Amino acid sequence: MMYSLSSVILSLLVTSTVAASPHHHHHHHGEAQLAAIQEGDLFILEFQADLMDLVGFEHRPETPEQKAALASLHVQYSDNLPPFDIPEDAKCTLASTRTHGGYKKHADENADKKHEESGYAEHLLTVQWKWNCEDRARLDRITTSLFGRHPAIQNISVIMLTDNGQSGATLTARNVSFKLP
Repeated sequence: MMYSLSSVILSLLVTSTVAASPHHHHHHHGEAQLAAIQEGDLFILEFQADLMDLVGFEHRPETPEQKAALASLHVQYSDNLPPFDIPEDAKCTLASTRTHGGYKKHADENADKKHEESGYAEHLLTVQWKWNCEDRARLDRITTSLFGRHPAIQNISVIMLTDNGQSGATLTARNVSFKLP
């Protein structure tokens, strides 16, 4: 059976999320993760951070202010305006945006149960953006505005897997871009 590169890396990310679930609770505030996956014309960025670094708390929202902050966060990441600059000459078109975790409300109990079984921890927000890119060769450097949006994030560990190889990087407020292999 053949697996695509993007499905393998996303499976690894889900596995790492399960390891950071409330049962294991091995996460560090101020740190976030980003996976950059390119396979053919498909380009995926998947960002994951603790709610503490995004909205200032990591428990189910209790006060009206916490509920408003969490609702605003979900709107911010579902608006299809990713916090990344993708090179224009790569001619990438955003195909989809998905969010998981972050105490996102669901329409029914079956959706809640499916969400709990998916492996995504509620105290984490995971956002995935998918693009279709016409010119992969021009998809070389990605810049993010995540540090401006979330000052509590001190560094972002980046894992990159592309048709040209794999690499890693650490982003900070002073180093907000990475070069794809």
